[in-house]
Amino acid sequence: QAPTSATNPGTGFVALSNVVSKSKAAVNAGNFSQATQDFNQFEDAWKSVEDGVKTKSPSGYSAIEDAATQVSSALKSSNKVKALTGLQVLETTIATVSRS
Repeated sequence: QAPTSATNPGTGFVALSNVVSKSKAAVNAGNFSQATQDFNQFEDAWKSVEDGVKTKSPSGYSAIEDAATQVSSALKSSNKVKALTGLQVLETTIATVSRS
């Protein structure tokens, strides 16, 4: 069975947003191991929309890549401020590129 996100990019963006929301909630609660577990699903969701985003919005693509890297490193070092900042950038950028 083929993943639906390949034919419907909207579901890929929904999945990305869900990962970001769950990760953000865990970071806010100070649960970095849960946040890391949640954020580990980001890459899978991102793969389903990555090429389309790269084509439609190169700046959005770069912003998402940079923020995802920031979040990953912030979660490893349990840096709440940096993690939340990166997650906020992801949230905003995903919302913007999903509408373009």
